Amino acid sequence: MKHEWNTGRPYDAHGQRMVAKVEDEHILFSDRSRHVNGMVPLGQYLQGRSLRPFEIENLVMQNYDLGNYSASALTLYLEEEDVEEDPSDYVGMGWVDSRGRP
Repeated sequence: MKHEWNTGRPYDAHGQRMVAKVEDEHILFSDRSRHVNGMVPLGQYLQGRSLRPFEIENLVMQNYDLGNYSASALTLYLEEEDVEEDPSDYVGMGWVDSRGRP
């Protein structure tokens, strides 16, 4: 499940729009205002744990601000953007297999 929020930072006319998705060992995120995609690793303590929205926001923003993230080829879209994501675009990048499964 994706989580969306706005930091309120003035990067475009809408502020700074963020989208994140928690996976097993990391959080994928997209800064839709600045067109930056990344991945924040989850420590062993957080892996497999259900994170609350404020925890996701804090983990992403703290690591993003410090540059403690890896670049990602995967873009997460806001619900309002209404873009059809095709999982086959990410085959071979480690995100999904040839059947579109993570």
